[in-house]
Amino acid sequence: MLGLGPLEILLVVAIAIIFIGPKQLPKIATTFGHWYRKITETMETVKKDFNTEIYSKPPPTEAPKQTPPSSEIEPTKEDTKDTNEGNDTDIH
Repeated sequence: MLGLGPLEILLVVAIAIIFIGPKQLPKIATTFGHWYRKITETMETVKKDFNTEIYSKPPPTEAPKQTPPSSEIEPTKEDTKDTNEGNDTDIH
């Protein structure tokens, strides 16, 4: 329960009795238990719905497009253009 040991729970109860008082403690504990249960149920529902959506989807029916190997790719007009075009300086 929330990672608390018996001594921690006893300490929380003792502090609650001191600050809240013994008359209102049962009402507050009931309210806390109600909200804790609702939050836990909501989290479980979200987890279940998430897992259902993730694991129930069929794989895509369309195969991914494959690119041809580089030897099969035809050079474009821009690839065949001289890269030194317009550059008058020669580097020796």
